[in-house]
Amino acid sequence: MGQKEEAIASAEQALKIEWRNFQAHAAIGLIEMDASHYDGAIESFRMCLSLNPWLGNISSLLSLCTTKVGNSVTADKFVNK
Repeated sequence: MGQKEEAIASAEQALKIEWRNFQAHAAIGLIEMDASHYDGAIESFRMCLSLNPWLGNISSLLSLCTTKVGNSVTADKFVNK
């Protein structure tokens, strides 16, 4: 198992213990984004922001991912909260 897979497994284990762990959602989003899995990153970043909407850096990453998949309206919705 590679480092990214181990990191995702660790974050998923944290979410099994506490699904509201916004850091774990953010970590999964970052890994998904790094792998160009933008839809997965968007899902994780949205969950992270639903739990902690004051994370401007995650809002920016969500905006970037939604732009990559061609959905800038969604990006604006989350960035301009």
